[in-house]
Amino acid sequence: FFFKDTATTEIYTEQIVGSVRCVQETGTWGKMIHSIIFLVWAVFISIYTKRALQRAFNYCEKQEEEDKQNYNAFYRSDYKNWNQLEFYIGAIFFLPIRLIFAISFVVNCFLIAKLKSFLPNTEITRTFCAYAIGFNCRLILLCAGFYQIPEIEKSVSDYDPTYPLIYLTRKNPAPIIVSNHVTFLDILYILSTFRPVSFLSKAGVKKIPLIGEVATQIGSIFVEREDQQSKDFVKNALRESYNQILEDSSHPSCVVFPEGTTTNGQELISFKKGAFISLLPVQIYCLQYGRESLNLSLDFLTIDIVFLIFCAFYNKLTVYNVGVYYPDHLKLSVDKEDSWQVYAEKVKDIMSKCLAIPKSEKGFRDKQNFFNILKKRMDSK
Repeated sequence: FFFKDTATTEIYTEQIVGSVRCVQETGTWGKMIHSIIFLVWAVFISIYTKRALQRAFNYCEKQEEEDKQNYNAFYRSDYKNWNQLEFYIGAIFFLPIRLIFAISFVVNCFLIAKLKSFLPNTEITRTFCAYAIGFNCRLILLCAGFYQIPEIEKSVSDYDPTYPLIYLTRKNPAPIIVSNHVTFLDILYILSTFRPVSFLSKAGVKKIPLIGEVATQIGSIFVEREDQQSKDFVKNALRESYNQILEDSSHPSCVVFPEGTTTNGQELISFKKGAFISLLPVQIYCLQYGRESLNLSLDFLTIDIVFLIFCAFYNKLTVYNVGVYYPDHLKLSVDKEDSWQVYAEKVKDIMSKCLAIPKSEKGFRDKQNFFNILKKRMDSK
């Protein structure tokens, strides 16, 4: 339009029009490529979701009515209420974003743990790492659909009328934190409380890529289930931890899941001696997962239940902080063999009342027996 020469104007006009068409065609091709990639992803993940659900249903349907009576703490009945459409939609639209971010947050925790290994073990270092790892763990929980986690303050005296009220005024820190154990998400929540903690963990965790390094650097105590020397080491380590906390409150408390394995959250199974054998004060947490349509228990479904957790639109967790239990009034002695059992039963009774679930004497071996029975039934089909 600015050229007096008509021919020149036409040439430039043709060039501009050609460029616009090229851009339009490129944009169209780009949209087509994106659509094809999304379609391939949707088909692939839908097929995987179908197979994961089918595997889960096959296992769950191998459960028999007598299993519910004999293995109620490990029995899965929620599969009848699963919203399959929710899992398909979540797998297509939510899963890729959630997994990418969750994995990046796990890597962040690994890098923070690595950094800690090069820093002096001071209060500032421990506090910084607790907040940094805790923040990333909270983000992982967000990726898993936990948009809000209410923490309700309770008191030991609410569930044990014989507990001396004067103990409630004590401010001494507890060297041990105990909680019921349902899923791997329990660990993420406790880490996300922004307090320095370590864990009493099975030795195999140390070998898990990324996670093993984080567990090691936060000071976790690793134990072999059948190794008596390892158990004696735990007792001494917890006592040493208590002495260090008395000297420096920033020293990490040790988290112990006294059940020794995960359950479906419907019963409290038998408690192991690890948290109680030293007769030290314990901080009690009770974790209650709220969706009846999806039990988050890490059980015989293994990786499939993790997949479904990240596909679900949302998940619920309510935390009850019962406070610190001091066993002084029980007049127990470390020299008496059954002292830890008396202590453990007191704590178990409090947790049972708080969660409103029954107590059971089932344990890890019963869980293994149940899983073996299901596997035999699957193999014989």
